[in-house]
Amino acid sequence: NNRYTLQRTPITLFKDNVAHSNGVVSLRIRDYFPTDGEQVIQGFKSYRNAYGVWMYYSANIALEGLYAGDNYEKNVDINRADNIRVQDATIVGYSDFYRKQVASQDLWHHCHDRDGALVGIEVNYFQESFAQFTPGTWIENVRFSGFADTGCSKSAAMAVDEREKRGIGNTWNKFTQLKSITVEDNSPLFDGQSALTALVNDVVMNDLDGSLDPAPVNASSF
Repeated sequence: NNRYTLQRTPITLFKDNVAHSNGVVSLRIRDYFPTDGEQVIQGFKSYRNAYGVWMYYSANIALEGLYAGDNYEKNVDINRADNIRVQDATIVGYSDFYRKQVASQDLWHHCHDRDGALVGIEVNYFQESFAQFTPGTWIENVRFSGFADTGCSKSAAMAVDEREKRGIGNTWNKFTQLKSITVEDNSPLFDGQSALTALVNDVVMNDLDGSLDPAPVNASSF
């Protein structure tokens, strides 16, 4: 009976929660397909965890007013999840405050014991063709900073999952829409190498105001 299945039960209220200093994931959402429309997680704060928010094989979830900072690998991981919205968020890779603490107290920090990557939001470039999925991830009004000079082999505000497409019925149709994205302090916006490794070759980016053009020529798209 879907009315009493936790994987389809509405969240009701999830607001202003804080998770920090977790060696694994601060918020794990897996196998969750609510039937009552989009479920909103408001004002969640995640810092100094291995992972921030990890959404796997789920749908119909919104993160509003998220703060994610100083998580050691991925701040938001959208993995085989669809109809996801991230809006009005602040994501900090390696904050100035934490850098000072690491320097003065010899603390455990990003990529200190491995050749890893530090990512703000990572998305899958494909979805698995299940009936519950509705294509689309919407990312709006998100401010990124702290992804420059992190000491990691790769750091970027956004990247795609490098794992190859696998399984039965997988389709190359994962759409991600971006609006009002801000990247500060010379942080790289997108890890293009991750897309190449994943064999994602046909990518189109429409830069409406030309603000992503490094020239800057203010071209409308590239």
